[in-house]
Amino acid sequence: MACLATLVKTIKPFCKNPNASDEDIFNDFISPIVNAGNIRNKNREPFWLNKGRVSELLNQKKEVPKALREALTQIDIDKKIELQYMDYIDDFLDESKIPDLQHALSKLSHKIDCNCDILYKDRDMLAKLLTQELRAAISENNKIDENPFVVWKRGKNRITVIEGDLFKFGFDNRGKDKNIIVIPVNTSFETHVTRKFEGEPKPIVSATSIHGQWLTRAEQSGLKDLDKRIQQCLDLDCIKPSSTSKSDNTKSKCYPIGTIAVIEDKNSIYYLTAISQFNQNNNAQSSAEDIGNSVKKLIDYHNTHGQGYSLYLPLLGTGLSRAGLSYQESYDIIKEALLSNIQLIQGSIFIVFPHDELTEINL
Repeated sequence: MACLATLVKTIKPFCKNPNASDEDIFNDFISPIVNAGNIRNKNREPFWLNKGRVSELLNQKKEVPKALREALTQIDIDKKIELQYMDYIDDFLDESKIPDLQHALSKLSHKIDCNCDILYKDRDMLAKLLTQELRAAISENNKIDENPFVVWKRGKNRITVIEGDLFKFGFDNRGKDKNIIVIPVNTSFETHVTRKFEGEPKPIVSATSIHGQWLTRAEQSGLKDLDKRIQQCLDLDCIKPSSTSKSDNTKSKCYPIGTIAVIEDKNSIYYLTAISQFNQNNNAQSSAEDIGNSVKKLIDYHNTHGQGYSLYLPLLGTGLSRAGLSYQESYDIIKEALLSNIQLIQGSIFIVFPHDELTEINL
């Protein structure tokens, strides 16, 4: 998939004024997500990138702004962006060039089965395509990383450190092989994301956690019956609950730390991995030991069930799990667990850092 810099450069020749400044073209193109997501700067003004930042993004020296990525986690954001893109099409695109734009976008995303003659005549569908391409581009690494760090390799088996959006390897995967994405969850495998408007005094899954972001993306992508599918997986693996929940508004059954429930999608496989347990106030509780043990169970499970697919593992215990780990501490625990079990590693394992967080890490 194309990064944001490539997508904007692809759009530029098809604008009504292709000679406009890069700053204007770039900001006009992202305005649908800015408006749909109500993205504001520190002064509470609509989000706008100045000439210097736009130049860095187009030259792939900087990553996509965090605010744009966070906006993609909002409920129904894609539909809202599509509506905004309808106005963008009218205001900024040259109508006579739209058939060629559609062809360029199809080549960019490798959607060779698109019917251009039908699509470009339908403004709604063009808005939908632009929304899909924007989402994919925002999720993609924009900053050029020439030297991913290889921790260990033996033949085709390796451990590599990369930086980027975890979900681009899952929901946005367009490769011929499926990827396996690790999603850290709690021991009762909750599936409800608590939103602010609910006014719930004891929120269940935070929308900002990896768990919550995954649930939001799963809903947007059409993954259904998650509770049923999770339970079927646990039952199939003959995994029994180890305790009952201390909370009164979560599922009653809790499973051991390190338990894995598998959810398979058309382009990816998700290993929902229990690394924390909720207390009576739904605060997740975990420890460095829990993280290490969970990683060891993941390696073993991937060795047995992974079918050679690449495994993408985020840093664990650094957020709302209350393990209280720094990025460096989480990385060290994961690295030690992997290297202590290299005989179980089959294929590629990627340790995925958040954007712009690798510079201070001792690999």
